[in-house]
Amino acid sequence: MLRFDRQYGAFGGETPISFMALDGYARRYGIEGEAFERFLAFLTALDDEWLEYTAAKSKISI
Repeated sequence: MLRFDRQYGAFGGETPISFMALDGYARRYGIEGEAFERFLAFLTALDDEWLEYTAAKSKISI
């Protein structure tokens, strides 16, 4: 669901999912306190990996 909360550049590329989107998702589903800190850490790490993967994939297809 959060993958659509990132911006896509006009010439390709993606930005990380914003903190506001992650915070809104966590609030909706009652993720707070220490659970929110873990949620933020895990989702940020996962999103960073996704961005590296898509950047590498775009270099291969050129």
